[in-house]
Amino acid sequence: MVFAFQKYHNLVYGHKVLVEGDHKPLMAIVQNPISKISSRLQRMLLKLLKYELTVKYLPGSQMYVADALSRAYIKEQVKDDPDMVNMVHSISKLLPMSEVRFKQFQKATAEDKDLKIICEYFLEGWPVKTKVPSNLKHYYKVKKDIVCVEGLVFLHDKIVIPSVLIGKKC
Repeated sequence: MVFAFQKYHNLVYGHKVLVEGDHKPLMAIVQNPISKISSRLQRMLLKLLKYELTVKYLPGSQMYVADALSRAYIKEQVKDDPDMVNMVHSISKLLPMSEVRFKQFQKATAEDKDLKIICEYFLEGWPVKTKVPSNLKHYYKVKKDIVCVEGLVFLHDKIVIPSVLIGKKC
């Protein structure tokens, strides 16, 4: 709901909006005093304070226009976020490092056992968490933010440093 209001701010700001949903606990969250809910939910509700909204419970059987995202999902797995790839591609082209240093990072990344596996997971899809080696479990938590481009591994907009280069002076 917070995402929808932020995305369509220009359309809903200043207007009375009725939100109908089949998630009954949402009613309790919205109707309870803000001091009675968790801090995470408090932050979400604070983002919605600027809108004139009413939340109404409607059983799923009475919702004639079904939520397209929950009922007509995409069956094939989406490999990566195109915006993330474009951002990382732009960053890799504008890296403030010499060509020699860039090649050094590519070589070290290709030789790093962990980063090599991470790149394989990125290209072929991540296995279930139980099949990920224990030394790579911390990457599993941020797998959607990892991108491999031009032989380098990026986490968000930062390069993951191969283990042999950690502690070396640039």
